[in-house]
Amino acid sequence: MILRQDILERVLQDLVVAELNELRRGKRKGQAQSILTPHDESLDSFELYTAAAAVSIMFHVHETGLEDLLLARPRPQDWVDILQRSLNQSGHRVSFRSSGSTGGKTLHEHRLTDLMQEVEYFASTLGQPAQVIATVPSHHIYGFLFTALLPSRLDIPVIEARGPAAVTRSYDDRDLLVSFPFALERMLHFGSLPGEGVTIVCSTAPCPPELAAAIRSRGAELIEIYGSSETAGVGIRRENGKPYSLLPYLERASATEPTALIRREQRPLEQGRNPYAERIINLPDDVEWCGSRDFRPLRRRDGAVQVGGVNVYPDKVCELVKRHPMVAAAAVRPCVTKDGVRLKAFVVPRTAKGALASTGPPDSASGGKGDSTSEVNNDHTSQIEHQLRELLSAQLEAAALPAFYTFGTEIPRDELGKMSDWQI
Repeated sequence: MILRQDILERVLQDLVVAELNELRRGKRKGQAQSILTPHDESLDSFELYTAAAAVSIMFHVHETGLEDLLLARPRPQDWVDILQRSLNQSGHRVSFRSSGSTGGKTLHEHRLTDLMQEVEYFASTLGQPAQVIATVPSHHIYGFLFTALLPSRLDIPVIEARGPAAVTRSYDDRDLLVSFPFALERMLHFGSLPGEGVTIVCSTAPCPPELAAAIRSRGAELIEIYGSSETAGVGIRRENGKPYSLLPYLERASATEPTALIRREQRPLEQGRNPYAERIINLPDDVEWCGSRDFRPLRRRDGAVQVGGVNVYPDKVCELVKRHPMVAAAAVRPCVTKDGVRLKAFVVPRTAKGALASTGPPDSASGGKGDSTSEVNNDHTSQIEHQLRELLSAQLEAAALPAFYTFGTEIPRDELGKMSDWQI
């Protein structure tokens, strides 16, 4: 059994609650806190269908012919039993949706043998943790690997510590804290970072160097993991300022393809003369190689930025902003705040002086250096900002919502007519 029953229940809970909350965004229904049943009048048939489809897609229940049972027996324990049957019959693959919060999410399929290859590596290098402290949900690939598969493999408890619980709890020797930069930054802010004897794995977004240094200075072992929904884990970093090192079963495909890797999967000898099967995987980021096995990520190849561990696409957010009837032009960019990376938006209202003519490059007279925030009616912009926040919150996850709005008569541009940055 790859997943222990109590852990499978946790994955199911996280997946269904996330699907229901996404479905209810922008509606009057409250957020789901636990798996609902048809006996709960707040769950309608469409929500049940959506939840069942999400479960079937993630665990490939449809490949075993058991998917109809999810609708016929819509009780949490029945779903756990159905998933156990499905995993035992044909538990070869599992799929995860990307953590992107704008546009359609992409489905990424993984072989369970590949995921277990990663789990076996960490099981052999982490020693014997006493328990996993989980600050991340288990239905995304990072949480699935480290708060579902790994504790099932090691047969150790999983303790929930999402939200304030991560900051207020005490940590014991041999705890394995599975976390992400924003949660660790909050722990640093409140003085509750774990110290010696605790191992921390950190992923979903780059750990800021100063945060990594603060964690290690307190004596905790910090393992930074580079990976994605597309690739699973790729590399690890254990020291400040060092590049990531490839996991042992990965290697560069060639010097001319900097983002292509070869994955070697050990298979039984009877399947072929060579006990290793090779497959190519492609990194979602451009990287700088520091030798044959060490690398530094540079930038996303698809234009995404990470906000709180979620892939966010500023261009797609900008398109939503520009759909507002009172917006003539807009720009959306990431910005660094004391709480990490957030999005900011620059908006040109249609009623602003010169708004309809200000969406292109500046004229030569101004040289592109005029005050683009002048001559805007504050009362009018406050109304537009309120409407935009309301509109976007109904369509996007919190990570993709611009935290700051600036209004002006023209999009900021440099002397060459290219979009430039602005102060908030």
